[in-house]
Amino acid sequence: MNLFLGSIRKKLLILVLMAVIPVFSVIIYSEISKRSEAVTSAKEDVQIFLHSFSEVQNNITGTTRTLLHTIAALPEIQHGTPEAARMVLSILLKANPIYTNAILVDLNGKVIAMGKGKDKGFNFSDRKQFKDAVSSKRFSSGEFVIGKATSKAIFPFGMPVLDSSGNLLSVIIIGINLNHYQKIFHQEQFPKGTFFGACDHNGMRIFRQPTTDKTPLGQPIKAQVFATVLKIGKPDVFTALTSDGLERIIAFEPLKISPESKPYMYIFIGLDKQALVSEADASLIQGIIASVLSVIIAFTSAWLLGHKVLVEGIERLNMAVKEFGAQGVKIPSGVSYNDGEIGQLAHSFDKMTDTLLSREKELSQSEERLRTTLTAVNDGVWDWRVDVGA
Repeated sequence: MNLFLGSIRKKLLILVLMAVIPVFSVIIYSEISKRSEAVTSAKEDVQIFLHSFSEVQNNITGTTRTLLHTIAALPEIQHGTPEAARMVLSILLKANPIYTNAILVDLNGKVIAMGKGKDKGFNFSDRKQFKDAVSSKRFSSGEFVIGKATSKAIFPFGMPVLDSSGNLLSVIIIGINLNHYQKIFHQEQFPKGTFFGACDHNGMRIFRQPTTDKTPLGQPIKAQVFATVLKIGKPDVFTALTSDGLERIIAFEPLKISPESKPYMYIFIGLDKQALVSEADASLIQGIIASVLSVIIAFTSAWLLGHKVLVEGIERLNMAVKEFGAQGVKIPSGVSYNDGEIGQLAHSFDKMTDTLLSREKELSQSEERLRTTLTAVNDGVWDWRVDVGA
């Protein structure tokens, strides 16, 4: 079946459609590309922001290790004198408000001295930071806990106190208040719907901004998200459904005390994907609407102008041809000879009809002369025969 069979209007509409489809396709492709570029750009930006957060935490962890290593060598701590140790730990806390408390405990986990508050029979032998510090004799990380002395959500570290021979004497436990991230987070101009969060090595949520009822501290982050993080194992970006029910573009980075150790913390920044691409989607919809309107206008113009410019002239020629064929009477086409190809066709048609009528007239005249001649010849023969017969 030939697509171009049919009326001139049909052919015009097909030609218009063939002309606008490439333009329409380019516009749609361009808008879709903008959407993809917005997501790609956001992924790159969020990784940069997240790395700045990780550097802050790495600096805090490094500073804490250096500070505790220095304090652990002081005689007041080495000797384990409660009041002297308390004074040292108290000065440490006053100089560094980021720490919630600093506590010196013996090898059984019992409190020797506290930088803040009073001992109420606390025992830290069940805490990860204490166990790891004792077993490894190295600076160790803990996990999400509610502080025994402060009753606040903290992230603790432990530093072993060793004598000059490397024998373990006691352990310093210190808690870090992660709320300092809240100030940093609000100083940045993140897109609407962005969150910053952190979890410990078990996937327990230890910090989140902004907070919601669906994302309480001390509860596991979404299992699918944590499984993806463990599987990837290095800083990356992925898309997932989070605990608050939103599809997010999530950048994460694992934090380690040393290159060979396992991550003690994972930090995240999540962008609301729908909010991120909404502007691009709106632009895409506007592009589609504008393209459809352009196609409608082009079709309407082709339909109306095509009739005025082409169809009317051709219909006049068609009518003139039919009248000439049926009655043999010339009817002027009424089409301007200056109207391009249609005008040339009308001019040729008018010349053709003039020529045909002229030839028909000449033929009629010739036939008339022939009849007259034949009549005269017949009359002459008859008269001659009559005379001979007489």
